[in-house]
Amino acid sequence: MRKRGVIVDTAHDGEEAWTLARNYPYAVLAADLLMPGLDGLRLIEKVTVLHRRPSCVLITGAARDRVDPQGSRKPGCRQRHQ
Repeated sequence: MRKRGVIVDTAHDGEEAWTLARNYPYAVLAADLLMPGLDGLRLIEKVTVLHRRPSCVLITGAARDRVDPQGSRKPGCRQRHQ
């Protein structure tokens, strides 16, 4: 993406992502559903209160039994794919 002129920031956990997001209104936010510190859903909720709604991609490598299927119906999530 950087080769195409897109600015990309990365964070190692949810708290670091929140620190970045507080300082910049990202157009797109990609987050892990089960990242440490602050999970992806909570991060999206906090960002949408602070800034306009970015397009969000919420992913996880976790097994289905560790993921709340209702979680993707929370504010900030528009579509869900399994």
